[in-house]
Amino acid sequence: MTCGTSSGSSTSSGSSTSSGSSTSSGLYRKIWVLALPTVAYSLIEMSLGLTDLFMVRSYGEAATAALGLGRQVTFLLDSTIYALSIGVVALISQGLAKGGATRKVEKIVAQSILSIALVSIFLGGLGAVASRPILSALQASADTVDYGASYLQIYFISALFFGVNSVAAAIFRAAKDPWIPLCVVVAMSVINIPLNYWLIHGGLGMPAFDVRGAALGTFVARVLGCVIFLVLLLRGRDGVKLVVSDALRVDIGIIRRIFRVGLPIAYAGALRNSARLVFLSVAGFSALGVSIHAAIGLGLQVRLLSVLPALAFQVATATLVGDAIGRGQPDEAERIGQRSIVLLGGIMFVMCGLIAVFADPLARVFIVDKEAAALGAQVLRWFALGQFFSSMTIAVQGTLAGAGDTKPVAWAMFVSQWLVLVPAAYILLTLFHLDPLGLLLSWAFAPLLAFLMLYLRFFGGKWKSIQV
Repeated sequence: MTCGTSSGSSTSSGSSTSSGSSTSSGLYRKIWVLALPTVAYSLIEMSLGLTDLFMVRSYGEAATAALGLGRQVTFLLDSTIYALSIGVVALISQGLAKGGATRKVEKIVAQSILSIALVSIFLGGLGAVASRPILSALQASADTVDYGASYLQIYFISALFFGVNSVAAAIFRAAKDPWIPLCVVVAMSVINIPLNYWLIHGGLGMPAFDVRGAALGTFVARVLGCVIFLVLLLRGRDGVKLVVSDALRVDIGIIRRIFRVGLPIAYAGALRNSARLVFLSVAGFSALGVSIHAAIGLGLQVRLLSVLPALAFQVATATLVGDAIGRGQPDEAERIGQRSIVLLGGIMFVMCGLIAVFADPLARVFIVDKEAAALGAQVLRWFALGQFFSSMTIAVQGTLAGAGDTKPVAWAMFVSQWLVLVPAAYILLTLFHLDPLGLLLSWAFAPLLAFLMLYLRFFGGKWKSIQV
């Protein structure tokens, strides 16, 4: 499959389905065909983060901790944009499946670009101003705050381009062409990796920008990706097209529909990521000092090996469920959700197991100090366990999102993160002096609870009658 070939036009698949497409093997294939390019896309993005960690390691633990903590702060922006993009996937996939709705789909495309661009600008500006206070609140060391604040301020300035890239990628995935986003991210990475190295370490007349160099290189790569995506959308392909005049007029009805599906997932992401920031702040009470922040920062980066592919399956599942709901086939949508959970569960069992097995060498690659590396390996093993259940939660979210039933997602995150993760971590660490075991136990149990809550919602079947 190449960038010039769609994995299947949604306009044709929405009008007809073969009887074999509803068999187990047919559904697994449909999920996999959509998810595989997005998995590759996600792994490339994840590898860029790990590459940045490797590049800044020569600046010491403070730089490693700054990048690790900084990425958790940026997740507040990233997850919000990603969540709103899920609303776009649901609306476009259902719209294309119904057929004869070209103008409606064009308006959804335009309003998606407009609304997420505005949200990105607002959140980016807010993040740039609040970067240093947030890092200080996380009990980061002075050096970590200095490195991290300069990184975050540049990163948040590029929020507009990140937002446009994310929603454009979601639009093509909803149209069942995930290869376009993959090709774009490959082009971006070709620029990003060497540029980041050059800006981090300097050379050829360029001064060394240390951790800031990683943000500057990413800024340039995102601008490139934004230009490519907009050109493709303006030309139109796979049943989706950006009409400039539609993007210049605000359509409250469409934006409300996008937000109705996307906002609960955005709330869930904000609840989850803000709870993790508080979790990192609680970790600041540990006697292990900067080593625990460096170890957790590494763990949060490596966990992307599983969370990003899981998000890919979420998008694939949301697309196919939205397509089935749009064609009036709720039972097929349920079968898609079941197969997605099983397929992703098998993949995540292997991936999380490999992270646990190879935790020691992974930690030694990114953390120079031997004792800190040993702590990093311990964190990686516990995070791998927690991430398995977190990935299962994401798989269930895909089905609910495709049907537009996303409010339970926010509730599950509130309970698991704010009523379990944060208080349990604080109590076990400060009152029972389980350092760092209390932190790690809390981290592993919270996603298990969230998965059980959402799976019960899926099993109940009410999501099949939601109207978006």
